[in-house]
Amino acid sequence: MTNEVLLEIKTEIEKQNITHGKCTVCFTFHDGRLRFYELQFSKRKNIQPNKQLKIKTGGDGFEKMARK
Repeated sequence: MTNEVLLEIKTEIEKQNITHGKCTVCFTFHDGRLRFYELQFSKRKNIQPNKQLKIKTGGDGFEKMARK
C-alpha cells in the first residue's frame, strides 16, 4: 500500500464531512497485493428532546412510533 492510496482514502473521508458518525475502510488483497478498498459512512443525527418518539405496542402486537 502506498502513501498515494492512503492520501486518496483520506481525501474521500474528508469529503463526507462527518461531525458525528463513523467511517469503515475495508481493504481487499489478492496474492499479497491491494486490489481495492471500500468505504462505508454512517452519520449520526440527534433528535431534539421535544421531538423524541416513544414506542407503543398496539393491540395487534406491532410496535408503533408515536410523538411524545
